Amino acid sequence: LQWIERFEAPIRAVGVTDFYCRYLLLRLLSFNLDACRDRRSARATLRSKDVLEDIHSSVFAYLAYVFYFPLILRGPSLSYGSFIEQIVSQDMAKEHGRFVSHEILLRLFCELMKLAFYVFLLEIAVHTFYYPTLIFTEIDRFLNIWEWTGYYCAYLSFMYVQGVITYGIPRILAAMDGINAPNDMPRCFFTASTSFRSHWRCYHASWNKWFLQYIYLPLGGGYVALWCVCLWSFLLHPFDEYWVKWSFITTLALTVETFLKGRCDFYKNPNFIIRGLNHAIVAWVHIYIFDGTTSISARLFAYGIVVFMIVFE
Repeated sequence: LQWIERFEAPIRAVGVTDFYCRYLLLRLLSFNLDACRDRRSARATLRSKDVLEDIHSSVFAYLAYVFYFPLILRGPSLSYGSFIEQIVSQDMAKEHGRFVSHEILLRLFCELMKLAFYVFLLEIAVHTFYYPTLIFTEIDRFLNIWEWTGYYCAYLSFMYVQGVITYGIPRILAAMDGINAPNDMPRCFFTASTSFRSHWRCYHASWNKWFLQYIYLPLGGGYVALWCVCLWSFLLHPFDEYWVKWSFITTLALTVETFLKGRCDFYKNPNFIIRGLNHAIVAWVHIYIFDGTTSISARLFAYGIVVFMIVFE
């Protein structure tokens, strides 16, 4: 699919094939692991064994899952077993004359209105704060510690809203078709990032569920399973300096958190200072590894974000 990248258009497809290949690989693996195993949980939720075997052996079900349009480019990632269960549930509901309830339609309408508000908010932010233009300008010596802290916190919020929109639109389209896909951004950045573990449960949440289902839990948990998850996540991203640093820091941080969680009582039930420090580290790492961040702004942000997060907690 690299031929798409060579087109010189006003809006190029930079990154589109990259994201598409990631989600395509996850869907292919999910199909093989779900369809080729005799999963007792899947058999228990369907009408009969014959129905499950007919669906799993159908090439049409495979194509429908792999090329399901709302989720094909940006996700969220939905396992093959969950996809098939929902398809069968829809067929059974149609046979019994049941249709979409008013509660579901109202929920979809509310989510659509919320997404439209985020789009409006993002449009205002882009034309007001000029993300991420200010990061690349040479104004390090003109901003103080609190100005850098405020701007970077606003930038992290901008990243969150951008993710809510790009992952939320396919999810709502799938919901209109009767497919309930995971919410990739269930909580905002500042409430979810009290630790690296908490952050990754709420950012790309569908990836977190995929890693748990197919890697972490089958390996029995523990440090080895954690490192395998981090390695697989790294392999799904480009091999450049940004992702190398991000993968190394994330793996190290999750390892330390797992150790402290199991050995230290003060970390099992952290007070507001521990939560604030964890929160500040997660936020600072996001900014530190960014290509346009300078040493001066990163240092000032490190000081300011610690105070801000402790007060926030």
